[in-house]
Amino acid sequence: MGTTISLFLEYKSPITEEWTTFGYGYYIPSNYEMFAKMAGVRSEKYNTLYRAKGFPEDTADYIKAQYMEANNYEECCHNPSWLNKNEFTHCVDAYNAGKQAEILEYKAVLASMILFEEYKCETRIIFWFAL
Repeated sequence: MGTTISLFLEYKSPITEEWTTFGYGYYIPSNYEMFAKMAGVRSEKYNTLYRAKGFPEDTADYIKAQYMEANNYEECCHNPSWLNKNEFTHCVDAYNAGKQAEILEYKAVLASMILFEEYKCETRIIFWFAL
């Protein structure tokens, strides 16, 4: 049985100063090299760039509810974390350049983060893993 990721994007507008969920979460294919870079998960063969930071308490209500539901129904839910745009960019850039097409979904999420930041919003991804 493999490891999967639940991933959400949120932004904080300079007007509202509150985290807001963008969409309802994303299907991101399992990629153990990216998991290792993002949170040290499945890092037996890959370099870790960031360790899991835990679940941020100030996240949007929708994401909190999804996380609580995952914890209630998936006993194997583990390593919650978050990355800001710069950290996530670091992970994407560090991924083997010859295999960049394998992480198109990750790059699409990053492109959304970049667009929000062009409009002076702060962004981050919130994620956790399940077995």
